[in-house]
Amino acid sequence: DEHTAIDHLLLVVHGIGTTPESLSLWVSHLRKTFDPAWQRKYLDIPLAIAVDAISWGHIAKSSQETLQSITLPSVPSLRSIINDTMLDVLYYRSPMYGQMIVRAVAKLLNAKVALYRATFPNFAGSVSLFCHSLGSVITYDMLQGHFLEGGGVQLDFKIDNIFALGSPMAMFVHTRGDVADPSWTSDATSFTFPGGARLFNIYDPTDPVAFRFEPLINARYAQLPPKVIAPRPRGFPV
Repeated sequence: DEHTAIDHLLLVVHGIGTTPESLSLWVSHLRKTFDPAWQRKYLDIPLAIAVDAISWGHIAKSSQETLQSITLPSVPSLRSIINDTMLDVLYYRSPMYGQMIVRAVAKLLNAKVALYRATFPNFAGSVSLFCHSLGSVITYDMLQGHFLEGGGVQLDFKIDNIFALGSPMAMFVHTRGDVADPSWTSDATSFTFPGGARLFNIYDPTDPVAFRFEPLINARYAQLPPKVIAPRPRGFPV
């Protein structure tokens, strides 16, 4: 309904090994989980939030036939798992595919927000991103302007918050040497992206691919325990 009031749009940027089918299920589950949780905690705040997603996985799968031709036939189950999950990371680490993925995600986000603006004239345009795994790295690079230079691709909207879940973002930033750049601030008290988006790094302590981000902006934060979020029974299965 074009007259539906939408105050805020939460867009999911998925991680590795995500299929369109699984993404659809996750978004559906997130919607069902989010609405009652918001009403229970923030009933006094009249905020209508829409949850949607973009799918970028097809970019990394564009050379699937070539990958299959070079994959050995032994231990097919294991090789299938590796190809379906680690392939996205390997592609993203290459300059050519990394650039393709970041630019594609920026275009997909622009198109999704434009669709909401056109469909819901009352939509104020306030947006946050819910980024899982590699999706948070892609979002980080996009907001920092990596891979976008000279590509004619910029975001057409402002982002309020980045919620990074199960994120290897800090490991990517560290191993690429981003923190060695003279422009990197290592004694800050907070971190915001260009444009003002705030970062919330959310993780399960047992997640092997999740890393803390705050010690990269100030080494003293390594001595401080992270804020604990009370687990919710039957939560969102990211």
